[in-house]
Amino acid sequence: MSRLTLTSGALFALLATAHACGPWLPNRYLENGGSAVLAAPEFYFEIEMKDLAKSFAGPFKAKPAQSKDDAPSQESADADTADFADALAARAIAPPDAEAATAQHLAARQAIGGPAAGEEFPSEFAIYHRGARAFHSGDKPAARTAWTELLALPAAQRHYRSTWAAFMLGKLDLAEKSPDAKKWFTTVREQAKAGFADTLGLAAASLGWEARAELNDNALEPAARLYLEQLATGDRTAVDSLLSVAKQLVTTDTDLQKIAANAVLEPVATRFILSRMVTSSLGEAGENGPGDLSTAWLAAMENSDQANIGDAARLGWTAYTAGHFDEAERWLKRADPNSGLALWLKSKLDFRAGKLADATAAMAKALPQIPQIHGLDQRDAEPWETMPIESATADLGLMQLARNEFSAAFLTLAKGGVWQDAAFLAERVLTTGELLAIVRKTYPWSAEQDAKVARDEVREGSNQPKETHAEWLERCVAGSGQFFMPGEIRGTLKVRWLLARRLARLGRFAEARPFFPAPLRLKLDEYTAGLKRGQDAKLPRSKRAAALWAAAQIARSDGMELLGTEVEPDGFIWDGNYEVANIRTERLAGKWTEHKWVNVPDGYTKRITVRPLVVPLTTSERARLKATPVEPNERFHYRFIAADIAWRAAKLMPDNSEETAIVLNTAGRWLKDRYHDSAERFYNAIESRCANTELGRAAIAIRWFPPNPEQPPTQ
Repeated sequence: MSRLTLTSGALFALLATAHACGPWLPNRYLENGGSAVLAAPEFYFEIEMKDLAKSFAGPFKAKPAQSKDDAPSQESADADTADFADALAARAIAPPDAEAATAQHLAARQAIGGPAAGEEFPSEFAIYHRGARAFHSGDKPAARTAWTELLALPAAQRHYRSTWAAFMLGKLDLAEKSPDAKKWFTTVREQAKAGFADTLGLAAASLGWEARAELNDNALEPAARLYLEQLATGDRTAVDSLLSVAKQLVTTDTDLQKIAANAVLEPVATRFILSRMVTSSLGEAGENGPGDLSTAWLAAMENSDQANIGDAARLGWTAYTAGHFDEAERWLKRADPNSGLALWLKSKLDFRAGKLADATAAMAKALPQIPQIHGLDQRDAEPWETMPIESATADLGLMQLARNEFSAAFLTLAKGGVWQDAAFLAERVLTTGELLAIVRKTYPWSAEQDAKVARDEVREGSNQPKETHAEWLERCVAGSGQFFMPGEIRGTLKVRWLLARRLARLGRFAEARPFFPAPLRLKLDEYTAGLKRGQDAKLPRSKRAAALWAAAQIARSDGMELLGTEVEPDGFIWDGNYEVANIRTERLAGKWTEHKWVNVPDGYTKRITVRPLVVPLTTSERARLKATPVEPNERFHYRFIAADIAWRAAKLMPDNSEETAIVLNTAGRWLKDRYHDSAERFYNAIESRCANTELGRAAIAIRWFPPNPEQPPTQ
């Protein structure tokens, strides 16, 4: 097997250039010779920190909608009301008139930040409200006095507001840069552990606030630990805080050796640097790339005194991404050989060394261990960004393809959501029998599912109410209408629909019919009936012509849905809107062409280099690719099919008939804009057969196809 001389980083840059112009389309991993199988995946700081935080999990859980505002929020107001009601029910407080006390409590809560309310039943709630009113009016000393008074009450009298008071005292001290702030935030957690009420999740929130206090003192280790504990509670805002810590860890004046020796800071730094190695957007990396930082960090870790470096696999990935493959091998030897990242790295290195069987086996073990994370919480992932699980899925699928494990490769890619490459295998590599067997076993369908995609209620919310049901189905399967259809149904439907169109292209219409979505089966029936009637020599020529013309119009108007290829040449996956790279041609040629812009003294120039395939083409795959052509191999190939059927119809029609001229002119117009040469035979036929018709004279006058009058009858 030939090797590529590009580094993984260069390969990623190469792949990214495919999206430089025009609309973005997701990665197609078999493009560029399958170069992606050598490229390093992109690691994301958010995902890495969430993984690291698992080791810092504690007893607290964040409130999903927790407000960080100082002003009283609806959330805290609701919690205050609920706690007061609970205190009444538990008889923790016993006002003489519970209804009046509840009204006073509500009025006091509403008065925070506004005009003073009347008297409130004496309790921990009243004391807390007094402090809150002072705090929001700017009288911080009075607020401190009230909350300190609350915490001096006997434990039985402050069950509900101890955590609130301690939390607010911590915020007061933090604003005043008092070292006591840390003590108060620690107190919040101690009180929660002791059983005091924490309806707002302040114990979890206090971790972040205490970390901020540590960060103000430039105490990076305790800050990082606290932020990781906060993230482990489910508070995803800790990710941005950890990013701030990580950036401080690797500044130019940082002693990397000290960071490398720190059990808390080292994994944060390692994962931060790894997440900067490949960056398809600036969302996490900032404006500067990794530069020499990875080299310096790897050297610092190499000299670290830590007996056991838990991040050896990640350090191996850092070296691999930088193109230092020997160094990646050394780090891999120090890693847990059974971890997902280590197995994945071993797979990449084995593939580079030509050990395809070892690479595939390692990747098969690695994939189940890669987190099934398909997006980011802290920010919206850019459309071209690839999560690790997708890259890992593609790696295994491409390796299985190179080992002639065609069915396994398809299932890996299809189930893993790498649909473009899965579709290529389904249309061009699997035999029809293999695909049929897979669909029957793995993608069953039922009458109930038919009903779900056929009834009008499914279309509720569609922003294109005038579209046909077939058009709506196509949008759903392609993805642009995915929110109107459950994902499981959509995934099964698109595999079955692909099979249906493949069978229809082979003329196996009866077999294809049950695999089509229910709304398209009647259209298929019309099409096949027209073809059948057109071949019936017992019928009059006029009837046969009308039937063929009806079939031709269906092939033109509904050809994408009935006959179109999922990927090249038609691009059903994108509703036919975009050109799709011809992977079949590239693989049969055994080479791919790299187009790369490079710096030259007077600007930029495009360098074109022909390279061998990275994912090798086997003899078996070659034979399969040759056996699955789409004729003609042109975009919208079904227009040629429609035109050919129209040609057959016209041959049955009389010369110098307006209806004959219309059929020829219409079919020619189907091809004229993109396929001038193929359309020319229709013009020549108009000229030779219909010169005495009104439409023929109009065509001859402009020596091409004029606009059509009314369509001919189709009965």
